[in-house]
Parts: sequence; C-alpha cells; structure tokens
Amino acid sequence: QDATAWPLLRLAQGYGYGTRIGFEDVLVGEHGEEVGSNADLVRLANPSAVAGYVRRRPVVGESVD
Repeated sequence: QDATAWPLLRLAQGYGYGTRIGFEDVLVGEHGEEVGSNADLVRLANPSAVAGYVRRRPVVGESVD
C-alpha cells in the first residue's frame, strides 16, 4: 500500500480527479514522515483541503449545479 498510494494519488490529482486518502491506504506521509491521523494525511495530500471545500471536476454524466 505505502509504495503505491502516494504516486497513484498524485497521478489522479494531476488528471483532475477527486481523491481521498486515509490510514486504510497508507500509514506514512509522501516522503516517509510519520502521521498521527487521517486528518494529517489529508493535509499532506491536499493542503488546500485545510481551507474547506476542494473543487473537483465533474464525472461524466454527473449533473453540475
């Protein structure tokens, strides 16, 4: 899990997909740093998420308000 989670997350973000991450995926930060919670992983994965809502591209067929 740890070896592929971060590269796959970054690839998905690069393509504009919405992403998620948690302890069920990986137990350390992208560069091997220790994390204490899922919230730590979210902050590392997407620092703008700390501010709240992160806009993502709609999925094909999804209605956009």
